[in-house]
Amino acid sequence: MIRRTFSWTVLVTALASSAGCKGGDGDVMPDAAVDAAVDAPSACEIATKAYEKKKLAPEDLRDEFGPNAVASKTPSPLARINVYEITTESVLTNVEIYLNPPLPKTWITITVAQSMSKMMPFTRIESIMVPITNCPGYVNAGPLSIPLRAGSYYAIGFDPNQALNYATATEVGSLPIDGAFGRLIGSRTDTSVSLPTLSWDKFSDKEYFRQRITTQLPFVEVVDPDAGL
Repeated sequence: MIRRTFSWTVLVTALASSAGCKGGDGDVMPDAAVDAAVDAPSACEIATKAYEKKKLAPEDLRDEFGPNAVASKTPSPLARINVYEITTESVLTNVEIYLNPPLPKTWITITVAQSMSKMMPFTRIESIMVPITNCPGYVNAGPLSIPLRAGSYYAIGFDPNQALNYATATEVGSLPIDGAFGRLIGSRTDTSVSLPTLSWDKFSDKEYFRQRITTQLPFVEVVDPDAGL
């Protein structure tokens, strides 16, 4: 069953900073105070640093794909997806996508879709609508609990309601990139990721988009062979 919900966990807050100007004796603020105001970090910087300091749970394994990805210079309304091959049974607990919306009232749909093989289309299993602000940074899907099956493929990405900037890495020969749960093998660009199924067409193994994927190893109950004796 597909879960559609609004996640109000937003990575950063709106940019709200101003700077004063220094002048002569008639200044309201002393020079030192003006300098402090000019050098003060913006609301975006404060929110981003606070978010990055958040500690992972002891069982969380977080992989960052494309930390040095280049930010796009032109906003785009297209949907963008990374494709992962799962080699270790895991549980997907969070998805973070690096974006920079230039316009207000922007929201994205983060989608997770599964394919059992490269001969089968991706079937959407999770769809989350997330409102975001104008700060550049990671957009957080919120807590998830999606089993990742070894031998399967997962398409994870976003669909914006209006044009925004994203970050892409084009490194020929760098893929696949290993992670705790498997490997990043490529990406797709499409008009939408909100369809019930997604095909393998438009797949590229030459580029990918900046994402962070948090997983956990599944809980396995260990049975004591001597129990009950």
